[in-house]
Amino acid sequence: MRTPDALRRRRILLVGQAVSLAHVARPLRLAQEVDRTEWEVYFACDERYRRFVEQAGLPFRELPSIEPDEFRQRLSRGASLVDEATLAREVDDDVALLEDLRPDLVLGDFRLSLGISAERSGVPYANLCNAHWSPRTALEFPVPELPVLRHAPRLLAPLMKLGAPAVFRRHAAGFNALRRRFGQPEIEDLRAMYTLGTWTLFADLPELAPCTEMAPHERYLGPVIWDPGEPLPAGLLNEGDSRPLVYATLGASGTHRVVAALLEALGGLPVRAILATAGRPIEDALPPNVKALPYVAATKVLPHAAACVFNGGCATGYQALAAGVPLLALPENGDQFLFTQALVRQGAGRCVRPTFATAKAIREHLAALIESDETRRTARELQARIAAFDAGAAFRRFLGEVLTPGVPARAAVTQLATH
Repeated sequence: MRTPDALRRRRILLVGQAVSLAHVARPLRLAQEVDRTEWEVYFACDERYRRFVEQAGLPFRELPSIEPDEFRQRLSRGASLVDEATLAREVDDDVALLEDLRPDLVLGDFRLSLGISAERSGVPYANLCNAHWSPRTALEFPVPELPVLRHAPRLLAPLMKLGAPAVFRRHAAGFNALRRRFGQPEIEDLRAMYTLGTWTLFADLPELAPCTEMAPHERYLGPVIWDPGEPLPAGLLNEGDSRPLVYATLGASGTHRVVAALLEALGGLPVRAILATAGRPIEDALPPNVKALPYVAATKVLPHAAACVFNGGCATGYQALAAGVPLLALPENGDQFLFTQALVRQGAGRCVRPTFATAKAIREHLAALIESDETRRTARELQARIAAFDAGAAFRRFLGEVLTPGVPARAAVTQLATH
């Protein structure tokens, strides 16, 4: 027999879309901030990341998502990330889980289907995302690494600016078709789709992802920083070695060609390096000065590092900045280019587009980054800003503000904010 809603603790469901670990990691980190004496906490994601949920001591619920390889292929082709049929299956899965758990609040990270299913189920939805996707972003969308664009990004930037609105609308076509099917109003475009929610929570520093204005349902939480929490293998840091330490990870998105170029570049520099592979096999032989592991507790490594090489994603980016470490970005998709653009503009890092990411180019940029006192100083200034911007405390305040004790959140406004 179910406990009546009036008698049970409030219940929150956190959902990570497992196209990459980053979108599971952020809600996992926020789950640790929820007071378990006041809340029942559940976590849902694909089976592939179940172990991280269980390590955090959270009840796991399975929500299948598309495979990371399929996601990367769609990104590389410039195709819509979710077709209508896939989205409809995810909505059905969401609704079944929401009706089973009857949460007072669902928080999702890149689970686009929640922009339909939460409204269908009458559950308030907090969308955890990045402010550079806001329709009110102050950033211009950069030229992505698509086959038709990659050889002349500077020349094509003006055309990209003109064509972006139509491209963004096309990417939301399947999403809007499904909303129409359920009698929900259409949203404008991809940016509105990415940020749709009863509330929209930005996991960013305002300096790196500024908005021209803030809508009433939007707020900055600040960077949400997580790592697997696993102990470092003995001797991994090799602190007796005086060479600068480089921490590198291309996550699940780095192509084999770029990984190979990175390894060659690291092997040609007087550094020691730790490479986190995100569980992907390394097909090339490792240089003697590089150690590779599937997953690394980056927050334990980065305080010792002189530089970080990454794919441009904000998860690793904020981990490095929180340690005051400058970054070299090798971005591939629009999300990564947006964060990288802001990073370079602030002066805390450098960028090499994958098309031009030869071992020579990576080696030269990384050497210059390690030697740059100015870049390191800027990274440390951002480190101080991150330390002052406590995402966990901001999330606790958010929960206290939007949910009144003793009043189920289903009685609150459940219509998603579409503007």
